[in-house]
Amino acid sequence: MPPTFAELFCSQQGVAPGDFNRVVLRRSLYPQARLIARLVEGMEPDFFASDRDLVSAVGALRRARDFPAEVSEFIHHPDNRRPVRRHLKIRLSTSRLKLLFKAALEKGGIDVTLVAGTEVPFVESPPPGSPSPAENAVRGPDDRRTKAE
Repeated sequence: MPPTFAELFCSQQGVAPGDFNRVVLRRSLYPQARLIARLVEGMEPDFFASDRDLVSAVGALRRARDFPAEVSEFIHHPDNRRPVRRHLKIRLSTSRLKLLFKAALEKGGIDVTLVAGTEVPFVESPPPGSPSPAENAVRGPDDRRTKAE
């Protein structure tokens, strides 16, 4: 059985297993959240509870294909509807967490590519022949090009 993300990360980064959640959470926070995290936690100790839950869940993963499900659960968590978390981004960045996760798995020799047809969190560009996000943005409702081109 392959090692977990937490095991890989701790061995690669020289982090004690008991410090995994704290270190990964800190590295995954948006910069503005990092600046005020202690202040926020002092006023509201459970403010980052959903973030800690995500880090803990991702820490237990052994396969890249399980990452999107954990992120989806985090994105839809009720705490993330709060304006301070949603708009001011005083929360964890799933992109930052994904980078840490992907780097640890790759360095550990674990394949991070996913089976075609599944949600692929690490693909940077659309498959060949499909429209890019920019092309999709200028298409009209009947899929014809608009004057924005």
